[in-house]
Amino acid sequence: MQLTVFGLGNPGKKYELTLHNAGFEATDRLAAFLGGKTRKRCLRRYKAFSAQEGTAGIVQDVLIVQPLTFMNSSGVIAHWFDLKDEGNTVVAVCDNMDLEPGMVRVRWVQSRSTHKGLRSLQENMPDVRILAVFVGIGRPAEGVSVPDHVLSRPADEQKMKLFIEGVENASRALEMLAMGGSVTDVQFEFNKKQKI
Repeated sequence: MQLTVFGLGNPGKKYELTLHNAGFEATDRLAAFLGGKTRKRCLRRYKAFSAQEGTAGIVQDVLIVQPLTFMNSSGVIAHWFDLKDEGNTVVAVCDNMDLEPGMVRVRWVQSRSTHKGLRSLQENMPDVRILAVFVGIGRPAEGVSVPDHVLSRPADEQKMKLFIEGVENASRALEMLAMGGSVTDVQFEFNKKQKI
């Protein structure tokens, strides 16, 4: 049994704590919970961290992967991993503009995603079922383009607080999965309407 978690984002200090990097932020927190941090693999275009069953109370092996290919090409690193085994649950963590900041949604990806990073994973892993953990970032303000919105940091202290809240909720959802929580239980816990 293995839980493979792809945290989606853009590499480099320039993009730290931007809305599009919700997946990196959540998986960094998961790695810290498991007692480590993601590191770049030699000659490979991703960072990763793995923890064995029993670490920090987890009931399965966990592999955390952060593609370093920029968001829209996240899936091109998929060839490094064998993810077709039945005992392997594949999760992708990314931002979602259709959710309010601070909210999280956990659901199986049923069709071609409109999120370009998630779609890249789908295209490069066509036979793998993906569970998405979406972190709400809200829609752009009037007059702000989608790229400017997702590549920016939250505009004020309250918005940053909500963004971090969403990232931390996503990380807790991942922890719950790693500790043996069923997808249904995690959905029940995190998909309920959250007060903002």
